[in-house]
Amino acid sequence: MTYFNIHEIDWAFILTLKEFRAYLSINEKAQLSTLNKVCSIKLRPIIFKSIKLGLNTIKYTAYNNYSCKGVSSLDQRLLNFNSKCSKVKFYVNYLTIDTFYNICKLPSIHNILPNLTCIKILKNTIYLSAIASSFAKLENLKVLELENITFLSFQSTSGSEALLKLPGSLTTLNLKECYMINNSMANGPYKGAYNYSNETISKKCFDMMDHYLPNIISYSISGYDSSCNQRLIDFVYRNPTLKTMTLSKCTFDSQTLDFISGNSNKVNFVLAIS
Repeated sequence: MTYFNIHEIDWAFILTLKEFRAYLSINEKAQLSTLNKVCSIKLRPIIFKSIKLGLNTIKYTAYNNYSCKGVSSLDQRLLNFNSKCSKVKFYVNYLTIDTFYNICKLPSIHNILPNLTCIKILKNTIYLSAIASSFAKLENLKVLELENITFLSFQSTSGSEALLKLPGSLTTLNLKECYMINNSMANGPYKGAYNYSNETISKKCFDMMDHYLPNIISYSISGYDSSCNQRLIDFVYRNPTLKTMTLSKCTFDSQTLDFISGNSNKVNFVLAIS
């Protein structure tokens, strides 16, 4: 019979085995990484593979509703995140930004997290100019999901969604209730946090259908306007790699319905009614 001395067992090796890690939650893995340097090095890429940025937001209806103390606190959190990101930036593949205040103060995403493969942004008002070229420089980006986003284009920008460039590596693009507002006001630090949902401002659907995406496989959009049906047809012709197109809460004219029917053998059109 073979006896083992428990003190001679290399627990760092055992605890970091893939088979053992499968039973641990992310919090348990984080605690395990503090055991020693070996555990820290082995688990760091796993712990920091996915990052979520999110803050509780306040519904602002006027500029005088701002709390200087609150704004200062949020800005400090951003500074702390930016300073610590350099230590883990090459491990992060998935980024979620959920109801994040003043996203324009976040440095260019490609500089702080260069190895992203998936980005998901929810419930935000974003300066188009703030992220215009950043996504295109993420050479490994495959999935981009934007949900309930209002893009702002000010006098100082050209006001076109074509400004938002995407990398050739992108395979999946999901857009849900995304809109563009061309604002006649000059750009400013607090314009993005203003509650535009309560304003009767002309806005248009943000569909990105004027883009050529050489490796796109799946495209999904919710809230599509029938006045742009020709753009849908052009997008399919422009992107021959497209395999699946999901259309939710959209309206179509007869020409577009005929096109969908006639091209169903090339593209899997999913028409969702909700």
